[in-house]
Amino acid sequence: MDQSHLDFINKHFPKADSPIGLTGAGSDRKYFRFLAQGKSYILTLSENTKENQSFFYFASQFEKHQIPSPRVLFISQDQKAYIQEDLGSHDLFSFLMDKNAQQKELLELFKKSISELIKAQSRLAKDFDYSNCYDFQSFSKELVLHDLFYFKNYFLDRSPLEYSRYTLTQEFLDLSKKVASFEQMGFMFRDFQSRNIMIKDQNPYFIDFQGGMKGPGVYDLISLIWQAKAGLSTEFKEKCILHYREERKNQGVEIPQLEFNRQYQICLLLRLLQVLGAYGLRGLVENKPHFISSINFGLANLKEISNLEILDQYPVLKGVIVQLSHFNINENTQQWNKN
Repeated sequence: MDQSHLDFINKHFPKADSPIGLTGAGSDRKYFRFLAQGKSYILTLSENTKENQSFFYFASQFEKHQIPSPRVLFISQDQKAYIQEDLGSHDLFSFLMDKNAQQKELLELFKKSISELIKAQSRLAKDFDYSNCYDFQSFSKELVLHDLFYFKNYFLDRSPLEYSRYTLTQEFLDLSKKVASFEQMGFMFRDFQSRNIMIKDQNPYFIDFQGGMKGPGVYDLISLIWQAKAGLSTEFKEKCILHYREERKNQGVEIPQLEFNRQYQICLLLRLLQVLGAYGLRGLVENKPHFISSINFGLANLKEISNLEILDQYPVLKGVIVQLSHFNINENTQQWNKN
């Protein structure tokens, strides 16, 4: 933070207290909290103006359609700094990690988040301009291939496994084509996980949605209930899935059972591999502790999907997933060990 950022704050809040830096996650954005006139606000700094512009458009649409999220109050002239409402420090993930949290209360927070998710997907479908998306505008064949090779290059190829690169590439190509035939594509948050859902007064608010695009809504459900460190039970996940399907039906956007099952399996496979690709890049390559500590949780998820029906169509990929599920990684030495 430099003087220009302080000047930006003081322009709108002349008697603001000194901003305090907040811990970030995987992005290059920097966050600061400051007090002014008895209220708390968040200052965000980012050099990526194109991504910022996407976020500003998304935020305006969220406000227009009454989707719970912090309002953007002020934007700097160069669009590299902006001030938002402060929703506090409690995200849904912190409730997950609270050992005193009751499962009934936790499930209720997840259900509320899923209900608001479906409202957002339904409302944004009306007049959302996807040309304002950052980078990819839709969950296309090209993006699916990007995610699959992201997993291969940054995670799989750093493991001890041997596999047929040619056959795996052919399977990736076939898998990417399946997404193009999905029905009922709408707004997709892309990273709809518990760290991006703030909880205030027992209600969910969405943050960090600048990666949104057109895509299958079920992908967001999967991102939420299959978050690696969440460790949700099968029963908990099934209750969330049932609530998702019931809410979609109530909103008049029901997906037929067979189509839902098809989308669910494909998106589940794609999401878990994309996440491991991120853990590989941020953890194994960039040595960021948070991502290194997440790898074994991601590998545990692979064990849960090793018998996924759709994997029978992709024998090499299934073999890779089964083998990886029998490994864990030492967080200190980054050595691969068989379970």
